[in-house]
Amino acid sequence: MENVDTRNIDDEYLRLRIKRKKIGIITIMAVTFALALAVIIMSCVNINLKPHFIKDADEITIITDQITSGSIHLNSESENYDDFVTSYKNAFSINTLSALFSGNFGNYTINETANEFIETTSSLNSRLGANYVKLYYNAPQTLYRHDGSAYEYSKFFTSNKITYDTVYFAFSNDNGVKEVTFYFAIDGNLTSQNGQKRKSVTTISVNANTYPIFENIENYK
Repeated sequence: MENVDTRNIDDEYLRLRIKRKKIGIITIMAVTFALALAVIIMSCVNINLKPHFIKDADEITIITDQITSGSIHLNSESENYDDFVTSYKNAFSINTLSALFSGNFGNYTINETANEFIETTSSLNSRLGANYVKLYYNAPQTLYRHDGSAYEYSKFFTSNKITYDTVYFAFSNDNGVKEVTFYFAIDGNLTSQNGQKRKSVTTISVNANTYPIFENIENYK
């Protein structure tokens, strides 16, 4: 009887071990499948990293060394305005997986400075390079944080009014995701000098692939 009982106990223990092993294998396979599915979904789904509050501009100037004239001017009535807007929006649309691994998942920080923003050709070329875009708005625009709240507080100035009418960003001839900085020409924070109104510069940096803009330059003319 003792031998039979020992055998039964050993068999039951072995059966439980096999059962636990099967459960463990099934669990690992389920987790692996879920992770693989998540990776596939993230690689297929795109998110747009452009700051949500930057609207389509009333006027657009593309500065480039790729054409003889050196610049292209567009507005909402221009024939090729929509072509540019499509390339522009596509530049900031990247797949979720790339955004996750780059550490930039649609969040951004507003970097307010006390630096004067001089909008001369030489100054802009020095800051932005030979290929950049100027977005101009007929009415003052308001800066917003990523959470949707208006950005009004300033640690540099007495005025809390943070508005802009012009935004600049550079575009690249490299086909790949990299950091792109928006430069906002801010009104109301710097005092006038010799009767001339001065603007300060505030920046926001996000990840984007601006090559579609460069690639389609000829379509905007």
